[in-house]
Formats: sequence, C-alpha cells, structure tokens
Amino acid sequence: MSEAIFFSGGTALSELAQLLSGSGTAVRYIVTTFDSGGSSAVLRRVFDMPAVGDIRSRLLAMADASCPETCALRDLLRLRFPEESGLEEVRLQLRAVAAGRHPLFNVMGDLQREAVQDLFAGFLERMPADMELRGASLGNLLLTELYFRFRRRLLPAVRFLANQLHVCGEVLPVTEEKAHLCAELRSGERVFGQHLLTGKSADPIRSPVKSFWLAKSLDCPYPSCVTASGELIDRILDAPLLVLPIGSFFSSVLCNLLPEGIGKAVGASEAPLVYMPNPGGDPELLGLTLQDQIDCIFRLAGRMPDYLILDETTCYPGALSDADLAAEGLGVIRVPIFAASRLMPEAAAEVLFSLPNGRYYASERGRISGRSRQETRMSRPPRP
Repeated sequence: MSEAIFFSGGTALSELAQLLSGSGTAVRYIVTTFDSGGSSAVLRRVFDMPAVGDIRSRLLAMADASCPETCALRDLLRLRFPEESGLEEVRLQLRAVAAGRHPLFNVMGDLQREAVQDLFAGFLERMPADMELRGASLGNLLLTELYFRFRRRLLPAVRFLANQLHVCGEVLPVTEEKAHLCAELRSGERVFGQHLLTGKSADPIRSPVKSFWLAKSLDCPYPSCVTASGELIDRILDAPLLVLPIGSFFSSVLCNLLPEGIGKAVGASEAPLVYMPNPGGDPELLGLTLQDQIDCIFRLAGRMPDYLILDETTCYPGALSDADLAAEGLGVIRVPIFAASRLMPEAAAEVLFSLPNGRYYASERGRISGRSRQETRMSRPPRP
C-alpha cells in the first residue's frame, strides 16, 4: 500500500512526512487552518483569512531535497524576521527579499526567482503600513499573497506552492472557511482560540477538555457549521488507509474531523482507521486516558479505530492491557517507534504501510495482537 490520508499538520509528523515524500510515497495530509497565535494571528486579523502556518510547515517538510533550486526556495520560505529587530528594519528586510537581494536567490532559476520576487512585492503593496512583521515567516507571507492571487481560495494557492516545491504527495486545507477552535474544560472554563489550548504560547490548560468546537469568530465564539469541500470528502472516501497520527490531540489532529462531512466520511469509509497516540508530553491530553482518547474519536467519527500503533516501551495513561483493547475490537500493534518520545520515521513508515488488504502482519521488529479488519468491524459497537 502506498497511499494514505493523515489528519494532521503538526510538527511532530514533519520527519515522517519528509521521509515519505522523499521515497515517492503518495500521501495526503488534511491540515488544520485554525491557528490563532503568533504571527498567524497577525495575518488572520489583518487579512481576515484562514491560518496557513501548518500548511506552510508541511509543504516545506515535503519539498524535493534533491533539487538545488527547490532547496533554495524551501530554505528562503523557512526564514523568519527577527523578533528583536525594529519595525522599519524588518520592512527593509522584506523589501530586500522582494528585490531579490538574498543569497538564496542566486541558486534559483530566472523564472522561479522572478515569480517569488513578484509575490513578495505584491505582499508589500497589499499589507498595511503599520503591520507587525517581527517574527513573521516568509513562507506564510508568500502563501498569503497566493491566497489573494487566487481570489481568496486556499487550495489552489497551496497547490501552486506545492508545485514550485516539487512536493510528492498532497496537502489539503481542512476548510476554506475562517474558523477558530474553542473548547470547554471540565472545570467549566472556556478557551477561545487554538493558541490557548496548545500550551505553547500561553499557560497550559489546568483542567481536562470536556468538549470542543469550531466558531466563525473569536468575538462570537459559539459553535458554527464549518464546511469541507466535496473534493476533500471524496479523497477520504477513496483513501485505502486513514491515519490519526501523533500531534497535539485536539488542535492538530481531531479538529480536522470537526468540519461538516469529514467525520461522517471517516465513519463511512471502508478503509482501516489507524490511531497513533502520543507517547506523552501533550498538554492537551491533561487528565485523559487512552480510553478517553478512543472515545473522543468514536464520538466524532462514529467508529472506533481499527488499529492502535503503540510504542513497545511506553506506558500510556489508563494502563489498559492489550487484551482489554482487543476486547473492544481494536487491533493492537506494539513496535519500537519512539526514541526519547520522538517518533522514529522509518519504524513508523514500516508498520503503517505493511497493511495489504486490510490486515497488518507481524514483523521482526514488533508484535501484533488483535483481529482482522473484518472481525474488528463486526465486534465494534453499533454506530449511532
């Protein structure tokens, strides 16, 4: 099997995405557009648009590393303006990029260099004179300009940049709408904005997540209907493998099931659904056991995961045995896939793509317990 859909754009999966793209594996990533912190918050506030940071990060991880021109573009778009610089100094740096005055431009071909300069020049003209650029990613600025060039459509902008980077695979924004992630904690506290949930740019949450939803605005943070494209739904229904990988549980992985139609498509798919839990360290999983995580997936997709990929030596919260998990209809795969809580991409790829015709087979590196996909579906609780 050489195709799959991953529901995540988080940095935890970057090395695996780089490995798969470099090996020519045709993988699709459904990526959140709900980031509300840092420089993404500035772009969203100024231009009233979806967040592009996770998309940019995934595209750059998948860029063709064998082509010097592509590497130069990738490295340019990875740059950020220094946060300690003055406002005018940062604007001068952006003008220098738009004029092609950066050593990385010397590696690019004439057509690519002119196209990139034109996009940054367009952004310079479009941005307000007092816009905060300190800490901004050049890749985010370029994607923002592409978003406007394609008449406020994100998917063609993403495809254009993917083509320039010679990406193998596909990155799909989860929605074109300008939505935000909100949550209610068990304590009754409500969190409005993805950046307040992750524990990265704000203090970690102090109570477990009780529920979460999408809102059209942080000024009016009530649950709203956010739609996904019909093309995205078709991609899910046609995929041979669906993967909920490691990453921030709510803000990077499960939030991709919230837009209208996606959870239903995952539930209706005949493909195996694989869940790869975090080994630890995710602030969003405060107080949640492995069983709680599985229950969250079931509520959103109307189906249990067919398989859990668990690290051989990690103790997951809740201390469920493999026999307990298998009794719920879950195939449990235990392999050494983490080293110091960091995913080993080769090991993860080996187990993920060893599934012919809906069944995992044991390898010398691990052991598998559980049942075939057909048996698992028969024993799964009925869908509501």
